[in-house]
Amino acid sequence: MRLHPDIERVALLGWRCVPATATKKGMFSGYIDAATADLDTLERWAGEYPGCGWKVIPGGSNVWFLDVDQPGPDHAADGVAALRTLCDQHGPLPARPHGRSPSGGHLLVFRDTGAPIAPGSARLAPGLDVLAGRCCPMIPPSRRKGGSYRWSVAPWDVVPPPAPAWLLAAVAPRPVSRPPPRPAQDGVGLEQRIAGLIRTAASAAPGERNRCLYWTACRLGEAVAEGLLTERTAVALAQEAGLAAGLLPREVALTVASAMRTTMEAPRVGGR
Repeated sequence: MRLHPDIERVALLGWRCVPATATKKGMFSGYIDAATADLDTLERWAGEYPGCGWKVIPGGSNVWFLDVDQPGPDHAADGVAALRTLCDQHGPLPARPHGRSPSGGHLLVFRDTGAPIAPGSARLAPGLDVLAGRCCPMIPPSRRKGGSYRWSVAPWDVVPPPAPAWLLAAVAPRPVSRPPPRPAQDGVGLEQRIAGLIRTAASAAPGERNRCLYWTACRLGEAVAEGLLTERTAVALAQEAGLAAGLLPREVALTVASAMRTTMEAPRVGGR
């Protein structure tokens, strides 16, 4: 079966396409990585999957998409009103390719300029979905229940523009919050802290010695994570305390190793 002219046109623009079902799933496993702009491959797929729909993978196609939901049976949120509000606040969008879905939704196409974009649903507002990277939309001439996808403004008629700065800022990945660094401790304060830990473990009563040693080793492990001690020093101090308490060497080694492993592997969230 001959490749549909619309798919041939977007492939010539460098869009990586792949056949899909009417339920928006790829026709085969690994379809995202297999997507291509090679016309021979696309024509072969068209013959293997007659009547298939088509998806475009934004990553490697130099484009990304804003999917704007039209409220109705398929979508509760009004993406059109949400986008209008954003444009009233920040400024209009440039002329761009514009697709329509069978449910009345809108697909706006922008050029990928290399700015970081985080895909996801409702990132800007309910009813507005960012499709970038491996998040891929259906494109014309795909069909599904209710009708066909179509271009109101085709990408071969209008070159996808860069998104305005305010939109790029809104779809950028959110910064990862990091806990503030703990205040540095002077040498005297650290020595006093360590001495207290060692005393706690070394003076523990029978029946409490293992528990106290484990607790002490965990606190020393936290000092290692804070960059206040080397792991070698922390282990040696903990083992010394355990032996002073009267525990057997093997018992001490196992308890200290377990505490260190637990503490060093625990996620740090800014304090104990």
